[in-house]
Amino acid sequence: MNDMVRIACVGHAALDHVFEVDALPARPTKTPARSYRPGTGGMAFNAAIAAARLGAAVRMIGRVGCEPGVRMLRERLRAEGVEPRGLESVPGGTTS
Repeated sequence: MNDMVRIACVGHAALDHVFEVDALPARPTKTPARSYRPGTGGMAFNAAIAAARLGAAVRMIGRVGCEPGVRMLRERLRAEGVEPRGLESVPGGTTS
């Protein structure tokens, strides 16, 4: 008998855009970014990774767009041991 816990995380996967600035301005204004890095996130996405790190067999189920950044989401899930086949790309949709 296989005692491994199996989990399906259903919900949000996000493409994060992180801009680093020297300081937050006191008033709304344009502020140049010192650096930029794309990232991954979303509540179900992060929960799936956490569960896999704890030893569970995890599948991520959710909807994303078709933009190039979605590849990063799938690659991150695979790298963390999460099965990404339940991540459905919606034609014409965008990933938040």
